[in-house]
Parts: sequence; C-alpha cells; structure tokens
Amino acid sequence: MSQHPQRPKLPLIAVYRETAAKAEQRVTELLDAAGASPAEVHTLIAALQAGAVEGA
Repeated sequence: MSQHPQRPKLPLIAVYRETAAKAEQRVTELLDAAGASPAEVHTLIAALQAGAVEGA
C-alpha cells in the first residue's frame, strides 16, 4: 500500500475573497481620487482580475 505525503491544507477561499474585495475597494478609492473615470477604473480592475485568474 502506497503512502501519500501529508498535503498542506489550503486557507479558506472566503479569506481570499474578503481580502480581494477590500483590495479592490481601496484601489478603486485611490483611482477615483487620482481622477480616473468609473469606466477606466472598471477596465483596470477587470484586467487585474483576469490576470489573477490566469495566474492561478
């Protein structure tokens, strides 16, 4: 019988979701303060999210 090494447990996805939501809110606030339009903010956030998904 083969033995499998103990795999490290992954943190709950909810933790990452909350952290990502807070980061997105902060980036949105900073871009708004810098004068970015809502459409530009949306485009930039979407590009960051797409890159994160691709890298996962």
